[in-house]
Amino acid sequence: MDNELQESHITPAFIFRWLRKTSPTGFVRMSNEPNRRKQDGLKLYLLCKDCEQLFSGYKTKFANEIFYPFVNSGARGFDYEDWILKFCVSLTWRSLKYYELNGQLDEFGSAFIEQAKIAEKLWRNYLLSENDSPSSELEHHIYFMDSLIEVGEDDHPFINRYVQRVLDMDIVTTDVEAFVIVKIPYLSFIGFIGRQSDEKCWSGGELGKHNLLLTGEYTAPRYYWGHIKTKCEISHKMYDGISNKQRNKIDKARASNSNNPNRVASRKAIKDDIRLFGNNAHRQK
Repeated sequence: MDNELQESHITPAFIFRWLRKTSPTGFVRMSNEPNRRKQDGLKLYLLCKDCEQLFSGYKTKFANEIFYPFVNSGARGFDYEDWILKFCVSLTWRSLKYYELNGQLDEFGSAFIEQAKIAEKLWRNYLLSENDSPSSELEHHIYFMDSLIEVGEDDHPFINRYVQRVLDMDIVTTDVEAFVIVKIPYLSFIGFIGRQSDEKCWSGGELGKHNLLLTGEYTAPRYYWGHIKTKCEISHKMYDGISNKQRNKIDKARASNSNNPNRVASRKAIKDDIRLFGNNAHRQK
């Protein structure tokens, strides 16, 4: 076995390829450097060659059997096998390792760190097929998201652009639970690190209990939707932080690619926000 660590994506490369293909400029931008165009995302020396190839199989199946059918064709139901839970756990595990290796777990306190160590080991052993599941106490959910049809009282005027175009990851903690969330266009993956709350607070999208995944209604605690609103505001501020020079480049690229069918996805996100929020959807400097 080749144990030399490979440079691995934290978020799958196929997501960046899709974002670039559907972007008006052919590039992506990160919230910490909004004025720099990039072609790729965060990477870490995290996996050996064998594990990278193993995980690559899960990514390919997820991309071809779920992501592309959902975003391109509007598919609403998916049969799946164990590989989908492997894919989901691989995302949350990589994100948790990223925070650990960057020393960002310390801010959550010693109790959380102990829980995180247990979760990391369980998830790692599951990915290596050293146990049968990542533990019933450490469940994983997939939440499918789509355009908002109507505006709610707490909805943010950047919500559709966040749902459809933003990559994100975070750790969320409360008095009763903690989880890793990985957000890609149109989907969120949630892996619980520890929880003591009523299960009725979370319903829909749970993996491992059946072999059919539907994109129906979900239930989540109010603070989760508050978390999404906060993330929309951060994304909106990133957009506002783009310089006039870079904004001119974006406008020129958008104009030159106006008839390119691949750019429909990026235009749709903006139009969806304008349809719901009018002038409030635009940047507010």
